[in-house]
Amino acid sequence: MVSEKKRHLATETVEAQPPSKKPLEGESAETMLKELGEELEEEKAKSADYLKRLQYLQADFENYRKRVEKEMSDNRQFGNQRLLSELIVVNDELELALREARGSNENPTIVGRGGNDRGRDPARIHAEGKGPTAQHSQSSRESR
Repeated sequence: MVSEKKRHLATETVEAQPPSKKPLEGESAETMLKELGEELEEEKAKSADYLKRLQYLQADFENYRKRVEKEMSDNRQFGNQRLLSELIVVNDELELALREARGSNENPTIVGRGGNDRGRDPARIHAEGKGPTAQHSQSSRESR
């Protein structure tokens, strides 16, 4: 299979080559040599241009790869920060609930949220299904 691919590539390479020029009757070997030299210089210029483009593409790809890696790292870090900040809010709410329960000489059992959402965005609480409206609709469903 590999040798077939190599053979196919070799065939493509040979087919891509311009046909060899044979000197015409009125053309001298020096003229033909000069023309071939010019063609060689053109091909060298094309090759140099292709190499330069390839190098730019490689540099662009490397920069893209580094940028994506940095964005992924930033996203992970931001996600962790958001999670930690939400956990801190939950911890604060639990500590406050325990303090209030101890102060009122009640059993400090945590039953539910009970509307203790100080400092949190009401729209977000409602979207999470934990706001007063969500609790009301849930209790009305249970009473049916």
